[in-house]
Amino acid sequence: MSFPPYPQEMPVEGVYSTVPPQGQFGVAPVVKPLSPLAITALALGIISLLLFWVPALKYLILILALIATVVAILAVVQTRPDATHRGSSMAIASLVISTLTIAAVLGGQAMYSKANGEAAGTSSVSPQASKAGATSDVVQLENGKVTIEVKKVEESVDDSDGEPTVAVTLKITNNDTSSLNPFAYYIEVSQNKAELDSAVYSDDLKPEGYEPFADLEEVPAGKSVTLVEGYVLRDAAAPVTLMIDSTISSTKAFKKDYSLQ
Repeated sequence: MSFPPYPQEMPVEGVYSTVPPQGQFGVAPVVKPLSPLAITALALGIISLLLFWVPALKYLILILALIATVVAILAVVQTRPDATHRGSSMAIASLVISTLTIAAVLGGQAMYSKANGEAAGTSSVSPQASKAGATSDVVQLENGKVTIEVKKVEESVDDSDGEPTVAVTLKITNNDTSSLNPFAYYIEVSQNKAELDSAVYSDDLKPEGYEPFADLEEVPAGKSVTLVEGYVLRDAAAPVTLMIDSTISSTKAFKKDYSLQ
């Protein structure tokens, strides 16, 4: 007749104790790894929420928030009680943050468009639309550190999809001692209170001076650049409204209507 082994005696700081061998009474619980999707979704959600206060980045913010929402939904699935990862609270929090950011961006855009419409007829808008073509409107931003001169607002060639467009030519001068970040100001072109989409041109048919992504380049200190931007028209007969303002410290926005006829 045999007896089960007596628990081994193990010395603990000079004193013998009876500690059962490892694994004699079961296996230690396994800790699930933290979901990388939940971490990614939370990071994207927080970034998009922090950037919400920068109007010029509204499209980038919306894209980030949408990506965060998709990743958060996948994270919620990955962190179910019967799944292989933990972090369900983080996944749910990221889903809430990204959803609120999307709602804030869309709601802010609606309020912004309404405010633009109500602002029509104020001192910053000419009572009558200027004729298309050459103009001499000058905008001072950041206490004179940035000068933007509106050179032309005119109907241009069709875009790559055959849609009519308007070309806006601006001369941007950096009067500061450091390079001008392209996100320090923003330009909005609209018709009938609706913002126009940027035009994409083919290589063999584009406005004179137009270069894609030129608006993302910095302007060196004390230098000027000429920027040509194209926008898809919603109505070939309606005036085009041009707005120019600082991105962060908005004081007095420039807004003016230009007739294309």
